[in-house]
Amino acid sequence: MGSPTIFSGRYTKLLTQKGLLQQGGAVNQYDGLRNYIKNSSFESNTDEGWNRVKTTITGNLPTGTPTIGKVIAVAPSISSFGPFSGSAPFDTYALRFGNIISTVVAGEGVISDAFTVDPGDRGKVLTFKLYYQSDAGASTDNWSGVLGSQTWAVYIYDQTAGAWLQPTGFLGMNQNSGVGVVSGTFQSSVVAGQQYRIAVIALRNTTATSALQIDDVYVGPQTAPIGPVVTDFQAYIPATTGFNAGTTPTIFVRWRRVGDSIHIIGNYVAGGAGIGASGDFEIFLPSGLSFDLTKVSGGGAIGAAEVHNAGSFRYSASTIVNTSTSIKMTVRSNAALGGNNVSNAQPDLSWWNAAGDQFSFEFMAPIQGWSSSVQMSNDTDTRVVAFRANNIGASTTSVPNGGVGTKINNLTMAIDTHGTWNNSTQAWTVPVSGIYDITASVYTASFTGSVGLGLIVDGTFFEIAGYSQSAASPTTYVANRSYQFNAGTTISLGSYQNSGATQTYGAFNPTSLKIQRLSGPSVIAASETVAAKYYLAGAVSTSPTQPINFATKSYDTHNAVTIGASWRFNTPVSGLYRISNVFVNGSLSAFDVALYLNGSIAEIMTSGDNSRYWNGTTSLRLNAGDYIDLRCTAPTTTASVTAQRIVIERIGN
Repeated sequence: MGSPTIFSGRYTKLLTQKGLLQQGGAVNQYDGLRNYIKNSSFESNTDEGWNRVKTTITGNLPTGTPTIGKVIAVAPSISSFGPFSGSAPFDTYALRFGNIISTVVAGEGVISDAFTVDPGDRGKVLTFKLYYQSDAGASTDNWSGVLGSQTWAVYIYDQTAGAWLQPTGFLGMNQNSGVGVVSGTFQSSVVAGQQYRIAVIALRNTTATSALQIDDVYVGPQTAPIGPVVTDFQAYIPATTGFNAGTTPTIFVRWRRVGDSIHIIGNYVAGGAGIGASGDFEIFLPSGLSFDLTKVSGGGAIGAAEVHNAGSFRYSASTIVNTSTSIKMTVRSNAALGGNNVSNAQPDLSWWNAAGDQFSFEFMAPIQGWSSSVQMSNDTDTRVVAFRANNIGASTTSVPNGGVGTKINNLTMAIDTHGTWNNSTQAWTVPVSGIYDITASVYTASFTGSVGLGLIVDGTFFEIAGYSQSAASPTTYVANRSYQFNAGTTISLGSYQNSGATQTYGAFNPTSLKIQRLSGPSVIAASETVAAKYYLAGAVSTSPTQPINFATKSYDTHNAVTIGASWRFNTPVSGLYRISNVFVNGSLSAFDVALYLNGSIAEIMTSGDNSRYWNGTTSLRLNAGDYIDLRCTAPTTTASVTAQRIVIERIGN
């Protein structure tokens, strides 16, 4: 029996064994999910819908406007391109590309035809998936998954915005034998008509012949399996009370998340004699975590422990909830000691007074704010959403007396990860729903009255902060607040004043609007984010040898910051990090704020002079164990305002 035909109006469609036959011979496979890649399986023995591509590689990443075509003179190293029937990953055919007799140049590869995202997928997380196998260069190409070493990567090109998007999983081609699979996600725009392409590109020159086969390419809606999250164990040194100072114990404690609960295992071994009893042993949770006392009561047993006297005794104990943030252990095996908390004097007077005395414990208990139904980061988009616009040059905005808020219309976009800034309307459109951190600043001339600083959200003015203005001098006002916005919301910077006359804002001064997304979908496991935000506790004096002590924590997902005179962020996970800082100079001398990496200067973040508000943003690739801090390059005193802060976020692999 031949292939059936489907009659639909004026058109006849041919349904083959592999799928629906498209114009040009491509086959559109359908497996229950919408696939924007029309020639995804190459079983029509055609390269319809696919092209060679050549683009610039800067900092190991694709940049610039690519050259795209079936045959392009600027990409001579991709000599092999087309359907291939030799041991394809699936069925008969795959798409083979590369060079089987010579090397491939960085920036070359293959790219799909542009596809338009349907209305139902705008502003959504889309998934890509493709199968691959090395056809040449298996032993010489790099498959490590390390940026700067990896040979082949998957990227998304935003055809409409003319920008390369880095999806999650872009370095996932890590298998040099057999058939591998790579998958990831990217965030689509809320803008109608946005077009994208998927590409496989060499990030570095190959050292020998190199070619790939790709098959069954998919780009479309993602599936989102929901279930309990279980993380790897990580080490921490708990805060404690009640221990003899002289015992100098060896401490081994690990914790992990299991659904809505924390799982902790630990062991303490005394290193010497103590100096007398000092109360019950109390061990605290990792910073920022609290027991959910609606699920477990204070004093309730949540685990087990063993207490070992190095001489001859061993006792069993229970681990109990002491406070919302700490546990104690109570001895239960000895009738005479039953119910007594473990301390320097319990369970035995000779206990914890000699080297080798030890106790071990294990418990699991629910934590406030944790849920068992979460979604891991590999099932959603983790791409940063960030925007910043500044006043550049002599442009100004006239703000009339009174009123509910005037739009500041002299801003120029500096950073816009999703390309939604409209310069003519001076408005930024929220591309992804979530919680956003907003920092705004305006500069006003000398006058007496009130100043209100805020946002114009979908045409309505919302004040962030109000200030009193004196005629003493021109002043910069800074405000910071977090809001929850839905995709499609428009945001502009606004202000009002009641000096009694029209005032001019701007002109060579730091009027700015900075927006960054703090959260993704509410069900993503919080432990998948690495981020920290700290403020100055008050006015401090600094020097080139002294890190700025941002001592007040707003949040720190991995408790990675050491505060104090040796303030530092200790990198918990390797990756690309964005560092942002705000600094207000309160001294009379000029200054720079420098970023230090492992004790050596990496770059100048901001430059400022007397009584100026400055902010700076940069990105830096950090390895686990690296540490960074900020220092002033000249002695200065900071102004005592909470606007001064540092924000550190992991934004990629």
